[in-house]
This record gives sequence, C-alpha cells and structure tokens, in this order.
Amino acid sequence: MNTPSGGLYQNISGIAFSSNSSDTFISVQALFVTPDDTLWILDTGRPSTNEKNMLTMPYALPGGPKLVAINLTSNTVQQTYTFPSSVHYPDSYMNDLRFDMRANATASGKGIAYINDSSNEGRTGFIMLDLGTGKSWRQLNQHPSTFRTNEDVPSYQGIPFYQRSPGLPLTNNQEGLDGIELSLYGDVMYYSLLTSDYIYSIETQYLRVNPIDDSISTQRASNNVMNLGQRGGNANGFSSDSKGVIYMLMPEQNAIYIYNTTSLQAEAYVRDPRIIWPDSSNVGFDGYIYFNINQLPYQPDWNNGTDLRQYPGVILRSKLPNNGTKSTVLS
Repeated sequence: MNTPSGGLYQNISGIAFSSNSSDTFISVQALFVTPDDTLWILDTGRPSTNEKNMLTMPYALPGGPKLVAINLTSNTVQQTYTFPSSVHYPDSYMNDLRFDMRANATASGKGIAYINDSSNEGRTGFIMLDLGTGKSWRQLNQHPSTFRTNEDVPSYQGIPFYQRSPGLPLTNNQEGLDGIELSLYGDVMYYSLLTSDYIYSIETQYLRVNPIDDSISTQRASNNVMNLGQRGGNANGFSSDSKGVIYMLMPEQNAIYIYNTTSLQAEAYVRDPRIIWPDSSNVGFDGYIYFNINQLPYQPDWNNGTDLRQYPGVILRSKLPNNGTKSTVLS
C-alpha cells in the first residue's frame, strides 16, 4: 500500500478534500498490535499540507479514513474497514484506538474497536466498530467530557505555551478527546481531553449500543458519564497493564501518572526531564512501558516555522510496578 495515485488531496470548488482511496495509506495516526499477531493501522484520511506557508488539513471523504488489519505472520492485509460520512465527518480526526476481541463483546462475536475522534475543529466523541459486521456508530458526540476546551494555557519546561502557527493568529491548542483506555475486563472506558485536567469514565455497555438500534442510547450514554476529578495536569495518551493500572502520559509534568481505581486518585509513577511530551505508549510482555518523546510543542508548525526540537528522537521505557505486564484478558 502506497500513497494514492491521484495525490493525497484535491480541490473541489475551491475546498481541499483528502483522497477517498481505501487501498492506500493517506495519513497514519496510530498503530496497535493485538496478541493474535495482527497489526492494526488507523489512517485518519486527513494529511497535513502546507500551502502558502500555512498549515492546513483537507476535509475527509468516505473511503480515506480507515482501519487496516495486517497479519504479521503472512504480511498480508486481512481486512480494511471504512466509515460512512454519518460516523466519520469531513472534519473528524481519529486519534487512537482500543480493542475488546472477546466473543461476547458484540453480537457478531468478532470483537469491537473503540476509536476516539479528537477533532480540534469538529464534533468530538467515540466511534465504535463491530469487527464482524463492519458497522460503525458514534456515542458522546460533543459531550462536555469529550469536547475540546478553549483558552487552555499549559506550561512546558516551566514556560506558558501558546500556539504560534505561521500565517495564523496567536491561539491555543484545542484538541478534544485524546487519552482512552479500557479497564482490565473491558467493562469501563477511561478517557480525557488533551486540554483539560479532568479524567472521565463510562461503562462500555453504553458505548456498544448503536443509536440506530436504540434511539435513546445517546441520552443513556450521556447520563452515565462519570467525572472522576482532576489529576494534576493535562494528559496525552493512556495505557494499562495486567494489574488493571491506568497510565496517563503527562506532558506538562515530564511524567507518567497512574490513576488508582481503588483510591480514586492520581498518583506519581515516573518523572524525568527527558520526558518532553510523551505521546504513544505501549506495555510489553517484558514488564516495561515504552513511550516515545515527540517534543510536539517544539515543532515548527507551533513556533512560527522554527524547529526547536532536539535530535535524534527518543523512545524511553520504564519498569512497571508490582510485576505488571501486558494484559491479554481482552484478546
């Protein structure tokens, strides 16, 4: 799979739209490997482009945003899932995903994928995908617990941060729903905005209902969101381990915190000055959590075109507490 033959995007009536190719990669955002040796590739279908020295992102067309399953044993594409425009909007941005592959997770018996739409311009929320039927749906659309916040000013390395993009007015990062993670037994989804200090949860039974099958399911989901309180700063991605521990990547604190589901509090886990905007993370069978350092606040697109990142890039790891390891409960 290569980039689309017709290019990553096209202009239609003066408006930029991304390619609708379902057979090629357009803009890969997240990777996930399930214990059955399947590599899942989440393609947002929305590449970043730079026209007239201004960073832009073309709108998505059905077919472009997709989830691709690759068999790592045979190195072959097993299946490609796409999303209708009623589920993935033109201004959606799929950011991350989690899986519950157990037969009882869906009526099809083939498992479910939970995907967050973290759009900083559109309608944030959860996208669910039945891996057996290919049907997808949304829940918690623009709910206060998923919707981006305005005028959030975080501090990195002790300096207040404002977004300074070439050709655009001074602004703030406004990314919505970001960190997501399932509980050990898949019955609870923990999540948060990037630009908020609060952590939320909802029982997954409310996310797994397709509104087409139950017209009041959206209200039921909204009514069952739990605000678990503040955790001491903004958080990026989440991970978990075989002990059910929820790890939260904390870019402001150069740290990773834990949400303790017993004490109902955030706790310190690891802090290091090298942890400059930790992003994607994954727990390994070797008992370590691995996370990359992408230095996002120092990219040129957020600093008037000046690249303030230090090279080379870094991936760090930290030993999990209490002999934790990768969980296979939901496989």
